[in-house]
Amino acid sequence: MTGSKTLALALLFSVTFLAACDSAEERAEKHYQSALELLADGKEQQAVVELRNALQNNELHLGARQTFAEIFQSRGDTRNAFANYLFIVEQDPSNFEAMRNATALGVELAAWERVEEIVTAATEINAEDVEIRIGQLVLDYREAVRQNDSEARARLGEEARKLVSEKPEDMTLRKLVIDYLIALEDEREALAEIERALEVDPDDLSLYQAQVSVLGSLGEIQQIEPILIGLTERFPENDDLRRSLLRYYASQGDLDGAETFLRDLVADNPEDDEVKASLIAFLRTNRSIDAARAQVDTFIEQGANVDLYRALRAGIEFDTGDRTAAISEMQGIVETGAPGPQTRRNKVALARMLQATGNTVGSRALAEEVIAEDPNDVGALRLRAEFLIEADQADDAIVDLRTAMAIDPNDADLMTLMARAHERNGSRELMGEMLSLAAETSNYAPEETLRLATFMASSGRTEVAERALIDALRVAPGNAQLLIALATLYVNDENFEQAADVEDALRGIGSPEATRLADRIRLALLSSQENTDELLAAIDAIGAESGNAAGAAVARVRVLVSQGDLESAQAELEAARSADPDNLNLKFFEGGFLATIGQIDEAEVIFRELIAAAPKAEQPYATLMRILASQGRTDDAEAVVDEGIAQLPQSGNLRWAKAGFLERRGDLAGAISVYEEMYAENSNAVVIANNLASLMATQSTEPENIERAYAIARRLRGLEQPAFQDTYGWISFLRGDLNEALEHLEPAAAGLPGDGRVQYHLGRVYEAAERPDDARAQYNRALELSENVPDDAFKAEVQARLDGLN
Repeated sequence: MTGSKTLALALLFSVTFLAACDSAEERAEKHYQSALELLADGKEQQAVVELRNALQNNELHLGARQTFAEIFQSRGDTRNAFANYLFIVEQDPSNFEAMRNATALGVELAAWERVEEIVTAATEINAEDVEIRIGQLVLDYREAVRQNDSEARARLGEEARKLVSEKPEDMTLRKLVIDYLIALEDEREALAEIERALEVDPDDLSLYQAQVSVLGSLGEIQQIEPILIGLTERFPENDDLRRSLLRYYASQGDLDGAETFLRDLVADNPEDDEVKASLIAFLRTNRSIDAARAQVDTFIEQGANVDLYRALRAGIEFDTGDRTAAISEMQGIVETGAPGPQTRRNKVALARMLQATGNTVGSRALAEEVIAEDPNDVGALRLRAEFLIEADQADDAIVDLRTAMAIDPNDADLMTLMARAHERNGSRELMGEMLSLAAETSNYAPEETLRLATFMASSGRTEVAERALIDALRVAPGNAQLLIALATLYVNDENFEQAADVEDALRGIGSPEATRLADRIRLALLSSQENTDELLAAIDAIGAESGNAAGAAVARVRVLVSQGDLESAQAELEAARSADPDNLNLKFFEGGFLATIGQIDEAEVIFRELIAAAPKAEQPYATLMRILASQGRTDDAEAVVDEGIAQLPQSGNLRWAKAGFLERRGDLAGAISVYEEMYAENSNAVVIANNLASLMATQSTEPENIERAYAIARRLRGLEQPAFQDTYGWISFLRGDLNEALEHLEPAAAGLPGDGRVQYHLGRVYEAAERPDDARAQYNRALELSENVPDDAFKAEVQARLDGLN
């Protein structure tokens, strides 16, 4: 009996030992085969579990990866499908099928760098494959658009039209053709192509957005309303579409139609709180606060989701009444609310209130609390990302935003925030792509479009800015802010005829604000065309119509000064002052004029009188400071700044000037302290970031200090202003990145040839790069420039480097 038990135990242990000897690769293969069987039986979710098991045992099991990618692709999960195909391509560069799929998905995701890598490799295997040809075509077309190469764009557009016949179901190709036709201003053919594309994919929202844009361009505004209404019905969860329809009604002056649409929507969807919230927001913006409050109270009386509507009412009170009471009300709602999505939303709303009142610690704590409860809460992730961006932790912010965008891929606000994160990282190309995506996703809403247009114009891509503004105006043709932005582009490009068309459009709106903006365009046009007589006549006409004689007098004086006619300008100004002696604006302008013509003492008297009369006005302090500093009266100028800061402690301009005085007399710690305070208040200001980072890198080269300076300065990467190039290049040098330093400091030294410290910075890089002759030339140049600068320490430092080379 004993021997039998021993044999049984031996057999048991041997079976266990053999099972343990199964390799991870073998276990992975078993899970993979099981997954294939489950898929064959239609059990996809169980197959997914087996595929995960396979990859846990062997992450290099390419069959499991391939199957996983196919499942993700069939579910429409483009991002995860692309990631798996990309993994296969990296592990097996000869897998052409994975390359084809990765190319198509990468184009859809706008992952251009990876697409270019894959297409380059795939072309060597089979350049004639249609998927690879499409990928290359899209890359080339994108580059043609970026370079504003109309000939290449036309050639590639025609090539795409031919390829559509080979692959009519490819939406990327069709969208390229549509974009080409719109750029060609062939709106009718573009409209026909959009309709053909909708037959292939009737659920592609971007096609409808293009359709609305083209109809607006054709002036067929009446056809837009039924399309937008149909879209809100087809995509009921898409808030941006509702907002687009409401903007359309507003642009047509049809607020009653907008309210009717929302009330009908509420009646048809009585359980949809998002729709009800949209109605409240509309009433608050377009009717009155009382109307919004009354509607909130009605929803509370109806008894459903009371916490939501109490929170909305607290939000109204916070913005329009007693903030302390509103926060107290919201805290009560949060404390008594049942755990769940609504309470988490209320916590995020409370966090926003705390953030607005300066309680960033409490706000951040609430966001973290919500994320701990639900790591995928979009509102909390967005809020935490904002804090991370403000703290110059852009990489961490991008992680949060990617998580949020995976959950809500059509949120234009998330895209805008992602653009800000990329800006902090100095990734301006990615920033531009996100701003473009935000504008497109929002159906070219004014706010998103203005951001995109501003960015593109500042990057020299005015044609992209113009096109975005025109697309937005097709949906909201009466939006004054879009029109003024478009007119500014035209005036700057000396495209006077089209600027005049925008002026006419503004006058057609008829509101006082639109008329005022139209007057601005008229004066800018006449000024840029140097037509003095017409300009003066227009100023008089606008002044008479508006009743602002003083403003017209100031404008006339400015014109005469620009023409060098100081005598006439002084006569105009004296007449205006006599007619309106108590007008402080005229007195301020008189002071500036006297300083311009060299009557410094008289100007000083005027500005000191203005400061005594209006001690809380910033401009008299700032202007008097500049006048005194220009006369070499540095101590007096700084005393004026100190006097102004005592009255206006939050003045950015005065504190900026104070930091400059501190820096010039060598008190770097004091200047840094001022900039740190200003940066904490507004970390988005590039010039503050530049000055703070520059001084930090000058004051100390300790690694921790340099890394902090680098975190602040990263946004300067790639900007073409010489001062920014110097700051970023020098910090890059201190971090040991010679290539990055050289790339930025060479243009900085060329752009600031009279700045000895910038020349010295470049010399240090040349020396480190073992280019002694170039370094010697830079050091000598820096010494020459420092002759008139009382900074003996800097001269000694430059001389020491030069002696070391010699």
